Amino acid sequence: MLYEQLIVVDEKGRKDINPRIRACIFKRIIERLNALRRDIENVPFGSKKYMEIDEKIRRLLLTEIQIILDDYEIKKKNGRLKDWHEMYGDVDYYRDLYYYYRFNGKDRMLRDYRLLF
Repeated sequence: MLYEQLIVVDEKGRKDINPRIRACIFKRIIERLNALRRDIENVPFGSKKYMEIDEKIRRLLLTEIQIILDDYEIKKKNGRLKDWHEMYGDVDYYRDLYYYYRFNGKDRMLRDYRLLF
């Protein structure tokens, strides 16, 4: 799995994000999101199939947000938050999005919750 290869450790023991793996993951997420967007257009809103596709979309978005938040924690530990802020902006925006996408659209309940940090 690519995500397991995402975080690398340099010779000084500092963690960082492998940019090649990051780019591969991002490309796959975008490709899958585009395919799911096309699929969901042909499904009645609120149907079981719609909710299944919606959940897949949410999981992909959560994966992307999780990588962004992982990068934040790594940059924070390495004293390089300025680099992260220049790339992404306000971390609270991503935290809010993370919790927004964690909600199931139909019953508004959290699903398969896990503590991430």
